[in-house]
Amino acid sequence: MTLTTQTAPLTDAPQPDFVAEAAALFPGGGIGPSDATLRTLYPAMIHRAEGPWLHTSEGEKLLDFVMGGSALILGHGDAHVAAAVAEQVGRGTHYYQILHEPALRFAAKLVETIPVAEKLIYTSTGSDAVQQAVRLARAKTGRPGVLKFTGAYHGTNDVALVGMSSPQGRNAGQADAGGIDPAGLGNVFAVARDDLARVETLLRLEGDRIACVLIDPLQRWLKPDPAFLTGLRALCDQYGVLLVFDEVVTGFRLSLGGAQALWNVTPDIAAYGKIIGGGLPLGAVVGPAEIMDMADARSREAGTAVATSGTFNANVLACTAGLATVERLCTPGLYEGLAEKGAALRHEMQAILDQNGIAAVVGGEASFWHVTFGDHEPTTYEDNLGMDLERARALDRALLTNGIFVMPNGRRSLSVAHGPEEIAYFLSVFDDICKKKAF
Repeated sequence: MTLTTQTAPLTDAPQPDFVAEAAALFPGGGIGPSDATLRTLYPAMIHRAEGPWLHTSEGEKLLDFVMGGSALILGHGDAHVAAAVAEQVGRGTHYYQILHEPALRFAAKLVETIPVAEKLIYTSTGSDAVQQAVRLARAKTGRPGVLKFTGAYHGTNDVALVGMSSPQGRNAGQADAGGIDPAGLGNVFAVARDDLARVETLLRLEGDRIACVLIDPLQRWLKPDPAFLTGLRALCDQYGVLLVFDEVVTGFRLSLGGAQALWNVTPDIAAYGKIIGGGLPLGAVVGPAEIMDMADARSREAGTAVATSGTFNANVLACTAGLATVERLCTPGLYEGLAEKGAALRHEMQAILDQNGIAAVVGGEASFWHVTFGDHEPTTYEDNLGMDLERARALDRALLTNGIFVMPNGRRSLSVAHGPEEIAYFLSVFDDICKKKAF
């Protein structure tokens, strides 16, 4: 089988008609920040997708390593998931917040596979799930503060958008976006990840104000020091602070049990999204019954229940797709195969870079990969800022112009659908652009 793509020049070619139309309709000319950012390198409108491939409205075929923002671990249009959703469509697409069989069966499967899960609530997105996890922590502890780590992305709630890119300090002191209530800034503390001493200092000084420590165990693509996660668990126990894992990305991606199982650290609460929706919008918050019962609506009259209502929470199509996805992920050897595929790809890419005298490091975990231009794989947000980010952007441009779909400076995600032929094709393209010094 010969794999080919059609690509177009980025800068000098006439812009497709949809670029001007989108610019007139959407802020930044894209349907969201990621689309607007991508448009600066590669204006594209997706027409259809299957397996590891995207097809644009301009007739281009792109090998996809974005995979729906890492949500499509099985690839586009997995047959098992598509069949389950198609069958459910015939029975109805939305039942509001009334119990249905897919929601019940999927909840049981999540509790079975996630270490910390005894009970759960559904949300519509991962961002919603993180917000609800923080609210549960605040309700349980009676404290307002959140300790988080610079550079981590936790969605678009107010807590997430404070200290995301701010200089670290005792108090983040500034928001990373407009429209954030300044009154809440003093309740968010942001420090560099892997700095356990700094975390301990903050908990000692401010522990009576801090409800939880919020962490994405695999921050974007930056691997943690496992000892840091273990130490974080111990400090949270010592100071009576809840540990919240944002597993929106890592959940069902790193392993069936997520980051909790991979690094053997169990949080008090965990937030999920992306993969659990099977390509449809769905999130969940899981934890022990004593914490999750804080969301029992029957306590609302007493003013103690955490409000979790949402029209599309536990949507029947999303639960159906999520259940079908996790059923496939339970296939023996699937995660081991994905991890081996990721390790082999990273090894081959590093060899190509070395052979072409390019000073860069290919890092990542499990089915993720990322190229950093520097002499080591960065471990923190601050460390990554010291790398050659402009050259990384040039690589993104070179990949996009050669039919490899990536988001600028984003995670690169493999899927079950990326087979040996697609991997060989990608490595051939990567080798060619490295030989040409196209970045």
